[in-house]
Amino acid sequence: MLKLVLKPSSLGIFALCFLVFRLFFAHLSIDPEATDVLKRWISAEYTRYHVDRQDITLAEKAERLTQSQTIDFLSVEARGKPDRMVFRVVIAPNPAQPPNSPMIRYFRLEHSLLLGWNASLPRRADPVVYFLALFML
Repeated sequence: MLKLVLKPSSLGIFALCFLVFRLFFAHLSIDPEATDVLKRWISAEYTRYHVDRQDITLAEKAERLTQSQTIDFLSVEARGKPDRMVFRVVIAPNPAQPPNSPMIRYFRLEHSLLLGWNASLPRRADPVVYFLALFML
C-alpha cells in the first residue's frame, strides 16, 4: 500500500498554485451567448425608457427605438464560477441611452446546462460583488 505524506507547506503551495491558475486561466474567453443576453437586456431597458416618454414626437421616438436596438460594448470582463458569473460591461455611447444610465454596469448571470445563458435574467450587481467573485471557488 502506498502512503502519501504531505507537509503543511506543500499543501499551501498546491493551494497557491491552484488559485494562481484559476486567476489567470479560468475565464480567458467569454461566451458570446452571454454577451448577447446582456445586450438584449440593456436594449430592453433603453426601449422601455423611450416608450414611456411623452416629451418627444412619434418620429423621434421611432428613431430612438431603432437606435436602442444596437448596443455595443467597449469591454466585457467576467469573474466567478463557470455556471454563476459576474460580468463587468462598459457600454459604448449610444444616442438612445437614458440620461442617468451608467456607462459601466455589473451583472450576474447563471448558466444552465440545458438552456445556456438564456435561462436566467441578468441581475444587477455591485462592483464589490465583481471584485469578490475573483475569490469564489
